[in-house]
Amino acid sequence: MRDADVLLDNLRRQLATFALQDAEPGMRLLRMLEKECEAARAELLGAMRGPRYAALLDELVAAAQAPQVLPGAAQPAAEVLPRPVAKPWKRLRRTVRGLPAEPSDADLHQVRIRAKRARYAVEAVVPVFGGQADKLADALADLQDVLGDQHDAVVAENWLRHKATNHKPAVTLVAGQLIALERLKAADRRESWAAAWKVRPGRLTAPEVLSQFLRALGVVDAQALMDFDEQVARYRTLLAGRRVLVVLDNAADTIQIRPLLPGSPTCAVLITSRSFFYSLEGAAPLTLDVLAPQTAVELAHRQRSAVPELCIRAELDGG
Repeated sequence: MRDADVLLDNLRRQLATFALQDAEPGMRLLRMLEKECEAARAELLGAMRGPRYAALLDELVAAAQAPQVLPGAAQPAAEVLPRPVAKPWKRLRRTVRGLPAEPSDADLHQVRIRAKRARYAVEAVVPVFGGQADKLADALADLQDVLGDQHDAVVAENWLRHKATNHKPAVTLVAGQLIALERLKAADRRESWAAAWKVRPGRLTAPEVLSQFLRALGVVDAQALMDFDEQVARYRTLLAGRRVLVVLDNAADTIQIRPLLPGSPTCAVLITSRSFFYSLEGAAPLTLDVLAPQTAVELAHRQRSAVPELCIRAELDGG
């Protein structure tokens, strides 16, 4: 239904700009598409009148009235929510990084699907994590919109090409004009989607940093041998009782930071960011400008007694 309705609205707008002699052949195409939309809508309404849909509604109402929760629901939301957000985000990033130099239409459609899932996950945690999550959701929505337009143009061309077969030349001519417009749109979105992908190349995400830190601590191939939660647990076990300074430079939000926190009172974490993380328990935010040379020297002298046995650092993708 969605693709057909979008295609119908799109073709109506385009045909409104065509010459008068192309209006009647264009209307023939529209009537064909309208019949397909009506048939699909009738099938959908038929399914909604059936017992399976009624049972689904009953289950949704019951779930809303008496939500079934897991044991982890008793934990603070700021500790529980990063994991379900990290999973779709990692999948999206992995999909983008795995694209060939010239991705196919199917490749870009898969990126759109991943972006939509990541967006929904991030939107769900905006009430907990606030502005940074909201900005990420907006960026993902932009990416989804660009790739959605590209996908719609591909669907439109395929439909027009199929319907133009075995029709009068006038209908075929109009279909060809519409196909040319859809190709231009698809090409434009192909050029612009990378700009909507706002992750800076060369900077690391939390899972990549965690793997890097584990290598520094002597664990090889952590990503291949353990899932993300197991890596976090192993990382914190290795740091327990040690005097380690963890430096997280240019952090984006608490979702990115939490898996990298040691969890041991013998460790310290220094986070630099353009944002304040008010929901990060135990953090002491400081607003700093560039230190004067003498101030920097004095600070270094005062910290001599607190030199850690190990310092691990990573630059994140906070923008």
